[in-house]
Formats: sequence, structure tokens, C-alpha cells
Amino acid sequence: MSNDQTVDGACQEILKWQKRISPKKYEPSKITPTLTGEQQELVEAVSESACALVDVVLRQTGIDQAMVARLPLIAAPLTPAQFANRNWQGDQYIHSAVAEWTGTRAQTMDYKWWHLFTLRQLRDYLLPDPPLFLLKPMNPPFQRDILDGSLLNTEALAKDHKDAHYRLDSAVRTYLRHVGGIWHRPARSILDSPMRKGWWLVDLAEGAAKLGLVEAVDVYEALDAAWSNWAKLAAHSTTRLAHPNCVAAYVLAAQEHKNACGEWPKGSEAKTITEKLMRRTLHVSVPLVDPRVLAALAD
Repeated sequence: MSNDQTVDGACQEILKWQKRISPKKYEPSKITPTLTGEQQELVEAVSESACALVDVVLRQTGIDQAMVARLPLIAAPLTPAQFANRNWQGDQYIHSAVAEWTGTRAQTMDYKWWHLFTLRQLRDYLLPDPPLFLLKPMNPPFQRDILDGSLLNTEALAKDHKDAHYRLDSAVRTYLRHVGGIWHRPARSILDSPMRKGWWLVDLAEGAAKLGLVEAVDVYEALDAAWSNWAKLAAHSTTRLAHPNCVAAYVLAAQEHKNACGEWPKGSEAKTITEKLMRRTLHVSVPLVDPRVLAALAD
């Protein structure tokens, strides 16, 4: 690739590569030595080091080192604990770095851009090294077996052992989800990618806090607790549910639950509040309505 490779061009290379190493559906009959070799090389690199992983992805995609170097950097390294347990400070680092991007906001909405962003952090040793956190199982429905120990049973793969191939394919899919999203499930990327989720939480929190009715940290914590339900619904109506007025309204409505139970609503409680807010604002001009009025609709 030439030195003038664009971010959009690099994103297209990520897409082509994803389609090659992670078919839409796992089909043992379509496994080839080439596919197995690329998948194995990728997963082995994750277990080796951040540097090895970046080198493998760039070589397999044909993306320039210079292209990756254009992506912004977070202000401080993130620890394994910050990935295991979400926290405001760590996610602020991510949000602040993305804010420095001189491209378009549309680019930062692209799951492929987030893969490039992750590679930049790995290249500069700002994420845990080796980046084994990228292979940890997702929450249901993606909690599938992944490889442990040496990660790969080379002998089993050589004998076309179906279970070994399935586990290898699962590990690749888990990696792709963690670094930004997978090509055939792009709408799930705000659920699957830890760094992208962190960016969304801070972005929504800061936007709602500007209204003066809720604190940014409260918004962050409330949405974090409700994320699996809130984000799924928001994906179907991003412009409404993600509007600062609706975000603030959700937090105001959820505050009653927290006052009574000592924690922000999650699970079915969070889903109930979110669904009421969605249904009852369907024909409402959300930007023109006070969040306190919207919160009453969620009761």
C-alpha cells in the first residue's frame, strides 16, 4: 500500500479481511488450509504480544503502519483491571482521544475505524500486553469456548479436528467483536467492543450533564448498569433515545429505583424504564420537551 492510504480505504481493507477470516456462518465444509493458517496466525499473535498482533493484522490486511499512526492516542495506559471493571477515568481517556480525531464523526461511528483505533493503542503499548483480554468470552449469547494454554492444538488442526477448528473460529470472532465489531453484526458493536462502549458512555454522559439536571458520573453509572438493554433499544432509535433530553430523562426515572434499592436499575427493571421511554416518546419532539416531563412518561 502507498503512503497516502486513506482511513476510508483502510476501513475497506478491514472489511475485506474480516469477510475472509470470519465467514458469516461457521461451516466446517468450507474450512481451507489458507483460512486455518490466517486464523491460527492471528490468535497466536494475540497470545504473544501487542506488537506481534499489530504486525499480523497489518500484514494480513495490507494496511500501512503510517495509516495506523494517524489515529489518536489515549492519554495514559489502560490496565487489565480497567477492562474487567468499567470506570469513568479510563473511559474518559478513550473519549478524549477520539475527540482529537480530525476526520469525521461518521468515521468514528464505524466499527472498522475502532479496529484501527485499537491497533494504534496496541502499537504504542497503551493496552495490556499481551492483549489476551481480546480473547475473553463475551457475555451471552456469545459466551462460547475459547482456547486456553497454548491457545491452539496444532496437531488437532492438522488432522482437521472439528472441535479444534470451531474453537479457533470462535476465538477469531471474539477478537473481532472486542476490537470494534464484526462485519455481519455491525449493530452489535456498541455492545461487543469494550472501548467503543466506554466512548459511548462518556459521550452520552457529558451531553446529558450539560442540561444541568444530572451529573455526568451518574449518567455514566446508570447507563453502564443498563447497557445491554438500553443499547439494544437505542440501536433502533439512536436519534431519539440517545438525545441528551432522553438520556437525562432515563437517569431521572432510574434515580427513584436507586433511591429505593441502593443501585441503578439493570436487567428487567432497566428494560421496563427504557421501553416506556421509547414507546411514550414515539410521537414526541424530544428536543423540545423538558427531561423532567419525559422522565414522568417512564413511570
